Amino acid sequence: MKGDVFQHPTYTPYLVGKTAVVSALGTKSTQPTTLYSAGNAILLQQMQLAGASRIFCISASGLDVNPTHSVIVRWLTKNVLQKILRNMYADLRLMEKLVKQSELDWTIIRPPRLTNKPATGHYRIAIDRTLDKAYAIARADVAHFMLNNIFNPTTFRATVEIAS
Repeated sequence: MKGDVFQHPTYTPYLVGKTAVVSALGTKSTQPTTLYSAGNAILLQQMQLAGASRIFCISASGLDVNPTHSVIVRWLTKNVLQKILRNMYADLRLMEKLVKQSELDWTIIRPPRLTNKPATGHYRIAIDRTLDKAYAIARADVAHFMLNNIFNPTTFRATVEIAS
């Protein structure tokens, strides 16, 4: 379903009678943005009004430096990736804070580099902790995880790292 996250009338009718919502907002821009925080704040409000109680929000594993990565990858994450994507990451951090403050059954998914490979159904996850050597995952496998964990209470109010 498509809609403008900032214009809730474009998607609010689709929320009525639904239990779960997937927020897969994204931008390629490195400019300052409020897409994630303000967009999801509106979505969370509209979900509550419509009675939807479950949300998956896609964030990014690069928000934190993974201690299981090699020294070179940790250095690149901190000194290159986080600097290039600082505006996006600042807004993702704010989005995560807003989602965690909501009363919904939320799951924040933190994938590493997303690829367009086909789904395999084989991936690793870590709930509320860092995932060892998490470098990439197919978008289709992230979708597979979400669809298969909509009603999994161990993922409610949790941050999940996922990778191939």
